[in-house]
Order: sequence, then C-alpha cells, then structure tokens
Amino acid sequence: VERPAFNLVLNLVPPPSRDDRVKGLKLFTSKLNRFGITATLEPGLTLDEIAAYMELWRQGAMTTRVRILQRVFGADDVLNLSAFLAPEFGDDWLRVGGFKYSADGGIEGAALRERYRLVEGEQNDPDYHGKLMTPPGGRAEFRQMLENAASRGWQFQVHNVGDAAIAHTVEVMEELAEQYPLDRLRWTIVHIFLPSQESLAKIKRLGLSTTVQDHPVSLGYNMLRFWGEERAAKSIPIRSITELGIPAGGGTDGPTVDWNPFKSLWWMTTRQVDVNNERRKLGPEEAIGREAALRLYTMGSARVGFMEEKIGSLEPGKLADLAVLSDDYMSVTDDALLNLRSVMTTVGGKIVHEEVI
Repeated sequence: VERPAFNLVLNLVPPPSRDDRVKGLKLFTSKLNRFGITATLEPGLTLDEIAAYMELWRQGAMTTRVRILQRVFGADDVLNLSAFLAPEFGDDWLRVGGFKYSADGGIEGAALRERYRLVEGEQNDPDYHGKLMTPPGGRAEFRQMLENAASRGWQFQVHNVGDAAIAHTVEVMEELAEQYPLDRLRWTIVHIFLPSQESLAKIKRLGLSTTVQDHPVSLGYNMLRFWGEERAAKSIPIRSITELGIPAGGGTDGPTVDWNPFKSLWWMTTRQVDVNNERRKLGPEEAIGREAALRLYTMGSARVGFMEEKIGSLEPGKLADLAVLSDDYMSVTDDALLNLRSVMTTVGGKIVHEEVI
C-alpha cells in the first residue's frame, strides 16, 4: 500500500555514494541547527547510513547529537547486527541505541480494529482494516525478534499507528516483561495514533515509553477521509498519555512531515491542522499547555534517549546545548509560534548557528 508504491520510484534513483551521504548530512544538520535543534533520533537506519554518520563523527563535524536505531525486519536481523555492535555503543555525539521495527503503515495502511471508510477511487474494499506487518514467521517471529533484543539489553522502538497494531505490540511486550526489564530498557511505542484505553493502561503498567509527532497537521485531511471524524479527532491523544504519567518524547518525524519543531509545538498546544488549505481543530480536548509541550519536547525526548542527565534542560553540569529564540515562546500568539526560529544555537558550548545581523 505504501512502501511498494514508493519503491517504484526509489528503484530508479541511483544509490548515493558515501561522500554524497556525508555531504547530505552536513547540509541537513545545518538546517536543523537553524531551527534550534541540537539532538535527533534516527529511527531505523541501514548500515550504509550508519557508516555516513560515523564518518561525520570521525571528521569531528557533528553539530547535533544523534541516537541511532538500526532498522530490522526479523529475528535474525537482531542477532546479526548484535554481532557487530553492543547496546549504547558510542559517545555523547553519536550512539547506537537500539532497533526499530514498523508494525503497520501510516494513515492509509494502519492496522485498525474497525474498517476503513470507503474512498471512491482510492479505498474501494469494504472490509479493509489496514496492514498489520509481522516478520515472515508471523507473531512467533515478531516475539522472537523482540526477545533477541531484550535478552541482549537493547532498546527497541516499534512504529504503531492503528489500534490493532498497538494492541498487538503491547501484548507481545507484556509477555516479555515477565522476564526482561523493558521499563529500564525504555522500550517505546512510536507515533501511537489510536491507542485503546486498555492499551494505554498496559503501557503505563509496563513502564513503556511513547513518542508523539505532529503528523495530523499535514495528514489530517487523509485521516478524516480514511478514518472518519471520531477516529481522526482521537489520534495521538497527548493529554491522555501525559495525564496517565506515561513517559513521552516529542518530535516531528521529519522528513515524513515538516521537521520544524515549532510547528510541532504549535500543534501540541492548539491541535490545529490543515484541511483543504483551511485550518481547523482536530481533537482540541487532547491539547496540552505550552510549558508541558516544551518539557515533552526537551526533557521527555532526552529521557527516551537515555540522555536526561546531560541534556534537555539548562542546569549546572549539563552539556551546553541551547537555542536563543527570536521571540518569547511562552507569550507569543498561537500563530506566531509558527514563525519562531533560533537566532543562535550552541551544541556543547560551540556555536553551530548564528544569524548575521
């Protein structure tokens, strides 16, 4: 539904060289620095992509701190990759933190308990529930893949959008939690669009973490078309997650959607989305306050990456990663949040971006 269509294009694009990748990373991270971003999570890289980051690190050219998750598709992938790298290998600039697996698709391919809406010319199957993606060996291999990671002390993050996919992942993690400390390994449900109350309760009890992003800003139109108003409005229930005390980190999921962090903070605090070139609120009851959103985006994300003792807040003894913003985040109007930028960004006390006045 998604990846096969994308691959029709991707297969015609020549693969980039190592130098191309490194040059691209330098350009990319400089753009992030202009937004005031000082640390990122790379959720699911290939070995070639990891090698490019390692070359950037070798050159001393890192301008963001990067936590890498290796992309895996089955149980043997975890075993094979574990033969080369150990959990938390690296330093405060570049660290290999764990593994990433996608348990379903996105808006058009999420694994849902209730059927998709019919969309003429696009979704014509009256019994379509999306796609639950498991390794070739099905649920048994999915469980084995996770156990291979847990037994070796790796963090594991799983992309989950639909309620059926979330329930499936949490159920398997619940079984493994009887033997392995998934809370201390900070296993994470990524995106968490449509969790049921039962799944949220299990996530809380198991001590799992979550990450939330601002997909609805750009994808709200398709959410409404394919899922309907009720499900679209409930998507990514940040207030419900935080009020339960479930650890959460904020992000953008760029480049799937815009990587501007201020757009993500704007969405978290207003729940406004773009639908047919018009703005509307989608699930306003799940909005959170500005301070809560900023804390989720900074300390919350630092915790997901095991870095809360070093980054995420301005405190004596922490690394000097900071952004000087163009205006006061706490007092500007909602719309003005979208225009915020960093006039100076430092990482480890070194200026990596500064506006020329």
